[in-house]
Amino acid sequence: MSELKIRPIPEALQKKANKELNENVQLLSSELETIRTWIKQSGHLRARTDDQFLVGFLRACKHSIERLKEKMDIYYSIRSVLPEVMDKRDPLDPFVRKVIQMGVTIPLPKTVNPDDPKIILIRAGAFDGDFCDFPDILKVFTMIADLQLRDDDQMVICGQTAIIDLGNSSSGHFFNFNVSFLKKAAILNQQGSPLRQKEFHFINTPKGFDIVVSLFRSLMTEKNRGKTVSTKGQVLKHVARLVDASR
Repeated sequence: MSELKIRPIPEALQKKANKELNENVQLLSSELETIRTWIKQSGHLRARTDDQFLVGFLRACKHSIERLKEKMDIYYSIRSVLPEVMDKRDPLDPFVRKVIQMGVTIPLPKTVNPDDPKIILIRAGAFDGDFCDFPDILKVFTMIADLQLRDDDQMVICGQTAIIDLGNSSSGHFFNFNVSFLKKAAILNQQGSPLRQKEFHFINTPKGFDIVVSLFRSLMTEKNRGKTVSTKGQVLKHVARLVDASR
């Protein structure tokens, strides 16, 4: 078999992948060949087959080939029914660029420890509903997630913790949604996502926003509902411990 074309990873990440994701580097080549054969024989998948992409999926599925097949099938099928999210994803397009610059979705660059879950900050108050719609925000979110799958080994191996900041946001932002779209978006970011969510922290929750948090929880899988923490107040020591304040 040919040499694997994947990035070498630090020892701490390899140990974590071995222990928590059932990774065995001696088996990677044969696993990838099995996946490529399945994709070729599926008849309906037009999937990427480069080593790095497939290894990302393997790690997301803890090296279960059957789980990978299910997740990859959902990954491609749900994207095919969300054209408002998956079309026109050029980051240099002026409109897309302005949505990016709003800063609704911000991956934080550094964690306290090199094998901690990566942090993504979602700033609901930065969403300008007069300029764009929620599908445009989700478009940028998926663009960032695709880059993380491609480039961020710590994210793929250690997972992601989301801090959802509801400060300075209006409840009106959250109820101008099509229910059918929301359900598809929930599948896109859970069952169809190769990024592993570790925790969800809702912070700076204004009075009356419990219904918004309940809406988000209702769209979560049972597994993800168990990872949700609703945090009151401004002093958030148990959230701050996740973030390297030097960056």
